[in-house]
Amino acid sequence: MNEFDQKNIYSGLTSEQVTERISRGLVNNTGNVRTRSYRQIIMGNIFTLFNLINTILLVCIIISGSLKNALFYLVVLWNFLIGTIQEIRAKKTIDKLSLISAPKAHVIRDGTDIEINVNDIVLGDIMVLNTGNQICADAVVIDGSCQVNESLVTGESDAIYKSSGDNILSGSFLVSGRVYAEVEHVGEDNYANKITSGAKQYKKPDSVIMKSVSSIIRALVICIIPLSALFIWNNFFRLDLGFSPAMVKTVAAVSSMIPGGLVLLVSIVLSVSVIRLSAHKTMVQDLYCVENLARVDTLLLDKTGTITEGIMKAEEILHINENLPAGIKDLNIDAVIRTFALKSTDSNPTIEAVRDYFASYDAESVYFDDCSSHFIPFSSERKFSMLCVDGTGSFLMGAPEFILDDMSRVSDCIASYAEKMKRVVVFAWSPEIPDIRAEGDFKKPDNIFALSLIVIGDRIRENAPATLKFFRDEDVDIKIISGDSPITVSGIAAQAGLLNADKWVDASILKDEADIEAAVDKYTVFGRVTPHQKCDIVKALKKKGHTVAMTGDGANDVLALRESDCSIAMQSGTDAARNAANLVLLNSDFSSLPLVVAEGRKSINNLQRSAALYITKTVFSMVLTAFFIFASSVVYPFESIQMTLIGAIGIGIPSFFLALEPNNNRIKKGFLANVAKTAVPTGIMEGGALIVLTYMLKNIGADSAQTAAAATYMMLILGIAVVFNICGKVNLFKIGLIVLLAAAAAGACLVLPKVFSLVPLNPQIWGIILIISAVFFAVHFVVFRIIMPEMRGKSEKNHN
Repeated sequence: MNEFDQKNIYSGLTSEQVTERISRGLVNNTGNVRTRSYRQIIMGNIFTLFNLINTILLVCIIISGSLKNALFYLVVLWNFLIGTIQEIRAKKTIDKLSLISAPKAHVIRDGTDIEINVNDIVLGDIMVLNTGNQICADAVVIDGSCQVNESLVTGESDAIYKSSGDNILSGSFLVSGRVYAEVEHVGEDNYANKITSGAKQYKKPDSVIMKSVSSIIRALVICIIPLSALFIWNNFFRLDLGFSPAMVKTVAAVSSMIPGGLVLLVSIVLSVSVIRLSAHKTMVQDLYCVENLARVDTLLLDKTGTITEGIMKAEEILHINENLPAGIKDLNIDAVIRTFALKSTDSNPTIEAVRDYFASYDAESVYFDDCSSHFIPFSSERKFSMLCVDGTGSFLMGAPEFILDDMSRVSDCIASYAEKMKRVVVFAWSPEIPDIRAEGDFKKPDNIFALSLIVIGDRIRENAPATLKFFRDEDVDIKIISGDSPITVSGIAAQAGLLNADKWVDASILKDEADIEAAVDKYTVFGRVTPHQKCDIVKALKKKGHTVAMTGDGANDVLALRESDCSIAMQSGTDAARNAANLVLLNSDFSSLPLVVAEGRKSINNLQRSAALYITKTVFSMVLTAFFIFASSVVYPFESIQMTLIGAIGIGIPSFFLALEPNNNRIKKGFLANVAKTAVPTGIMEGGALIVLTYMLKNIGADSAQTAAAATYMMLILGIAVVFNICGKVNLFKIGLIVLLAAAAAGACLVLPKVFSLVPLNPQIWGIILIISAVFFAVHFVVFRIIMPEMRGKSEKNHN
């Protein structure tokens, strides 16, 4: 900071100095990675385990000479193309919205305070930092004082006091206060960049679905390798089918066991969700948070900016003139409060409301100009701010419970306004001045006298009742956690229609984690909550098995946002809150959340159904492969071209259309278990039906070509039947889908029979196909549309 020792710190750099430093590369290009690069997306979609296996199978088919059976690889290429396009579209959407939501920096240049992109900061810039601002470059404080939270870079969650001469680190944020700071490091030299340089690549976050899919892949690899080896031995050596037929049947069996589109399906569904949510003015900063939001069963809200509009207004100031010392009693208290507001370095809604109240005040302008004074910014931990004036004492403004030791003189008045859903802030004085120069933490002064009560109002959002009703109807438990009086918050929540709003607690009486864990089960409204308590409430709910979403817009919300399963910030909130959040509501409108949740639930519910179709085919293929390894009188009937057709009709087309269907059902825990409940019994039933068909056809003397054609026709019928039974209630959308699948299957079989190796069948064979199909449909319908729903209903009833 040598350059500013001998000059006015408020002039900053000149335009010439900025240009010169840019030419030298002394610019704060942070290189932050929100999404994967184009190269990473393309490489990630090419180099997959399933693509490797399918490529090996393609080579085998080419060697066999049966090139039409290589058609299955077109599905691999199509999957790659669609997956890459959708992920690039999602990347572009996220990158575009990130520009809107990206934090900006205020710097002094040519004596003017200007707003610039954080990447345009240069070495030596003078940054102006206020409460909630993210510190975008390492700097030295040259004027003012603040409290800084460095948890994002050092892991230390306690706020640290900083004043002139102290270093502040990039990646941390201001909890309170206002400072001027000279940038001393930029770009890769910043502390935050140094400690994350080895981890600055896109990383997929924790995801139940991806964990489940990974488990499926591991299990399949373990099963496919020995099954494939045994099947090769069976076809080449035991049955001696000949090289080309044996290779074709082996490729058909192995390729049908691979749910190649499953991983792609997850990526596509989530990518499409990102694009859809952008239309609702919602920026997704974490692809997999859509899944977590869909699973949320508990939503934590702050009153301000969610239930209320967050536009506060000081409506009334009540002066208390009893038992005041003479020197204070004679002061013009309105003028003192105005002085306090003008000298405050805070920019929160409360102090802004006080400033607006005195905007047209025509009394003496400012007290204490001839006295040395020092302002202590508001802290969410201590709940008050303070102005210390030499020779006069300390003036405090904030929560009455945290300032006054004796509430008896004001409690009734505060309670009456709380019932009217008004916030009450106390303005108080003490003749003492605490030692605040050496440390950011200090002991509150004694002998405090209440001077005035400031009544502040905030209107309930017009759409808040409908939004709260949506979550109530969707079985999402809502809890309000606020720094305000619990009585006030409870009243506002009740008027907005929050269920159990009368169950409130003052968090100042919750002394440890055990108290909080007990309170989260009993109470709906938490008042006088500190930032650490917000985080502890999230931890307590997660410990009890809840999936927790948290909304926030202030620096005091960051710890809880980071701890929650899905964090949501408002665009109008602080830099720190937006950077910590998974989702940013760009219109800062709480009523957008139902649309976001509905999109998440639709995506994940439909993904679960589509995944069941993929795994059904895998289970069916594994059952068949295992059976025909040891069967002595019948041979595996399919060619890979036929399995490609079966997969397209029974999986590819329906999974695409099912992903478009509205589905707001609450997500049930256990993705893998839910998929397995449908896929495993269905796959076994399909395998059993095909085994019965092959033996019945053998008994009537059908040749291998007829058996293969009959097996293909029957599996097309069974695939459509499965889609009908597992896709929920019948409606025009489902009827249209079934008609489309039937038409596509019939068209392929009638128009391209030679391509799919299909031969004409006699009435007897068709009769066998239809009888087995009818029995399968009846049994499958009873199991999945009658028995299993009743069992789920009883289980949920017992659980409740």
